[in-house]
Amino acid sequence: GLGLDFYMDYNEVLDYNVEEQESWARRRFNTLLRALKTEKVDRKTSIVNVAIGHINRHFTEDVTLNDIATYVNLSPQHFSKIFKEATGFGYVEWVNNLRITKARELMNSTDKTVKEIGFLVGYNDANYFSRIFKKYVGISPTDYMLEREQKESEV
Repeated sequence: GLGLDFYMDYNEVLDYNVEEQESWARRRFNTLLRALKTEKVDRKTSIVNVAIGHINRHFTEDVTLNDIATYVNLSPQHFSKIFKEATGFGYVEWVNNLRITKARELMNSTDKTVKEIGFLVGYNDANYFSRIFKKYVGISPTDYMLEREQKESEV
C-alpha cells in the first residue's frame, strides 16, 4: 500500500542512460524509505493512542505497564519505549499525572475527603496518594483543599 506503480516506472527507465537509472533508483529508494518510516510512525502513534484510551477508561484500577503492553500486544519493554517516545512520559508518570489531574477536578467540584478522592482516582493508600499529589502539585492534598476553601470564602 505504498502507492508505487513500479512496473510503469521500470519500462520508462529502460530508455535512461546508466547515470539517469542510478538517479531514478536512488529517488525511488528514498521515497520507499520515507513511506516505510511514515507507516512505522503511524503504527506506533496508533498503538499509543489505543493504550491511552485504555488507560483513560481504567486509570482508577490497578492497571500495570504489563497489563497495557498485553492489551496492545507488545512486550512491556517495547511498549514502554514507544510510549515514552510518543508522549515524552514514562508509563507510571503518565498514569500519576492523569490521576492527580482527576483528583484536582474532584477536589474542585465535590466535598469528598482527601482519602475518598485518592481512592476514587485509583490510589488505595491515602499516604501514597498524598505523597504523589505533593510531588506533582507542590502542596499536599489537604493544603490544596484548604486553599480552595479560602478562595471560595473570599468570593
